[in-house]
Amino acid sequence: KIDWIRPDGGLFCMINIKNNNSLDFCLELVRKTGVLLIPGSSFGTATESWVRLSFGSTPRAILTNGLERLKAFLEV
Repeated sequence: KIDWIRPDGGLFCMINIKNNNSLDFCLELVRKTGVLLIPGSSFGTATESWVRLSFGSTPRAILTNGLERLKAFLEV
């Protein structure tokens, strides 16, 4: 299960990565899966264990594929 904050009219959401270092997590994720997320640490210490997913103009098929790769990465 992925814990996330539902956007309230925005074009992004925050995903909880469960107390990981968000920068290291994002670097490993993009290296292993090609999925690029923004580390929560970019927004301050309160969001260190979160990552930001922007989906503004992303086609649905690409977003779905990226989310499937993210889910598989989190399950390892």
